[in-house]
Amino acid sequence: MCNTIYRIKDLCNCVKGKTSIQKAEAGDYPLVVTAEKRLSSEDYQFDCEAVCVPLVSSTGHGHASLKRIHYQSGKFALGSILCALTSKNEDKLLTKYLYIYLSHNKDRLIVPLMKGSANVSLSTSSLENLKINIPDISVQRKIVSKYNLVESNIDEFKHYNNTYKEKINQVKINLIKSYFDEDKLLRIGDIFTIEKGSLQSSKCKEGDYNFITASAEWKTHQEYTHECEALVYAVGAEGSLGRCHYVNDKFIASDLCFILTSKKDLDYKLYKNIFDILKEEIVKNTATGTSKKAINQTNFSNYKIPYLTQEEQINLSVTINKINEIEYKITAIENTTELLLNSYIMKLLNQYNIEKIED
Repeated sequence: MCNTIYRIKDLCNCVKGKTSIQKAEAGDYPLVVTAEKRLSSEDYQFDCEAVCVPLVSSTGHGHASLKRIHYQSGKFALGSILCALTSKNEDKLLTKYLYIYLSHNKDRLIVPLMKGSANVSLSTSSLENLKINIPDISVQRKIVSKYNLVESNIDEFKHYNNTYKEKINQVKINLIKSYFDEDKLLRIGDIFTIEKGSLQSSKCKEGDYNFITASAEWKTHQEYTHECEALVYAVGAEGSLGRCHYVNDKFIASDLCFILTSKKDLDYKLYKNIFDILKEEIVKNTATGTSKKAINQTNFSNYKIPYLTQEEQINLSVTINKINEIEYKITAIENTTELLLNSYIMKLLNQYNIEKIED
């Protein structure tokens, strides 16, 4: 069976996104961003099928990684830190086949193209010159057809799981709201000492101590400012506003975060859960700004959350942990389905001798 090696630019147009994610006005069209969930936009840039590839590392500072690429069709907008690959001729290259191939091989083919010491990124020229393995169009159609069948079953399963998780999250919100009695509500600033983090990510130097940023992944740094139990709350990075980290070690925090240390006797891990559960509500009521939202210290300090007795903290912690265990099991099942899909793709590509690529 004959497969041909092409460079992406031979078969695709590579177009950068035009929409600033921070400035986008919500509307009727999907806005493809680096996250799995689509946002929306009042305008669209494309009206076609496309493979959307992030141009920045998923983990940022000094580390190249790519959590996902996207397939999108119809009218849609594209974030400015992504680019769209559109087939020049669907009789030669199916866009969905390109998505399947690149999505499965992103760590092997795309991630090594990312460069930079602090801000790791992918250039469009590097992507355009990437070699890809293209079988005959009839083979592409078979691969896409088989993939779509499996994907539709997994999407149905994900939809069911997401609905279930939304209901679970609402249970947790209602549980916390049941403590919103006036005599239990205190200002965050009365429960915690609030300090601003001090280190800019661009000045981070890899070392032995935790560097906690607004992103989900922690970094390291050569120095630390705190050695204690604390919560670190993201307030200055719009895509991560409201993310809360628990730490009990030597650490330094990003200047885009607040460091919360307790003035009272409380369970830090429980209050991390409380901040996570109330994330959307806290951000909605404390964030300011139009082009770039951030949470200022005054608004955050004045926001009221329940302060509970020791017995109430213990009982609530047990209940939330049990609910979280259910969520973890659901997530584990979802991760397993992703692994099964990747395994299926590998077998599918191997079946047509596509997995190997000649230099």
